[in-house]
Amino acid sequence: MSVLKRPYAALATTAITAPITGNDQGLRYLGGIRLFKFFSAARKVTKLIMGGYVVEKIDVRANAGMTTVSLQRKINSETGQYYIVLAELTPGNFQFVAFDQGEFASFANAVAKMQEALAQQAAGIQS
Repeated sequence: MSVLKRPYAALATTAITAPITGNDQGLRYLGGIRLFKFFSAARKVTKLIMGGYVVEKIDVRANAGMTTVSLQRKINSETGQYYIVLAELTPGNFQFVAFDQGEFASFANAVAKMQEALAQQAAGIQS
């Protein structure tokens, strides 16, 4: 009897190579996510990040000046809708996040909560 050193590896392999049955229509599953939906979402986000026109941009320096965090308000040239792109730009590493208006509102609320917590902590330390 062989013992698997990494039992999750067998599960992952089975999930990817398992025969397709039922009404999956040729779509394979990876961890319960349809690959088609994953790649479709990735394509949509990439299009938002790379496309559109920058209407407003705010840059903030971080990490001792080595990183630029850029908030960009953009307009979709096809739909006319506004959205936000958060870009983290460090030499050799670029990360982007696209927010629709609702997602950005949630993000902004989270930032406000963190600011409030920092202010309360600072007031407690100074007391």
